[in-house]
Amino acid sequence: MIQVLNKIGLVPTVLNIEEKDIIIASINKDRVFIILSINKPEELREISYYIPGLKKVILEKVNSKNNLELADERLIPISKILWDIYIIGVHKITSESASFNQSDISEIQRDRFVARKIIIQYNDNDELEKLLYNVICPEKKLNELIGSIDPPLEINIQDILESSYDYKKIFNKDVSEITIEDLSSFVDILSKDLNKN
Repeated sequence: MIQVLNKIGLVPTVLNIEEKDIIIASINKDRVFIILSINKPEELREISYYIPGLKKVILEKVNSKNNLELADERLIPISKILWDIYIIGVHKITSESASFNQSDISEIQRDRFVARKIIIQYNDNDELEKLLYNVICPEKKLNELIGSIDPPLEINIQDILESSYDYKKIFNKDVSEITIEDLSSFVDILSKDLNKN
């Protein structure tokens, strides 16, 4: 699991709580991830009771050299007091351990006491890396998806006006003289026409 988190770009800290290894990692000084392997969904709820006692460790993690940014010493960065805490339970699906019941997963994930709870079920480390990446770095995934889309078609308002309506009757002016206010009126006219049909 540590190697998977390192690939994602996190610097994890491993703690042992109730004979269970949990991993604490932070990103952007305001999101704290507590990650552990689980055998049943309820383990996420159980571990959430220990989070208030982890305040010191979380503070150290949030303020680690990897996460510090220069700030005015007179100001308290909002990330010092407001954290988004996520407890992520990862469950490897094997022949001995089947996947969890979806209703059990939903019940746990709706429980926002102390932290947001997320359950990830996976078959191999590649799948785990992909799923963790999507949860931990959604903005990077979104940027990748947006970057993969072909550039959108350029919309030429003049073509739209000329093809859909006789704009001179509507605006009483040439296309080059049409303003935003005129377009707003045009949208109103279009919506009235659509509502008639």
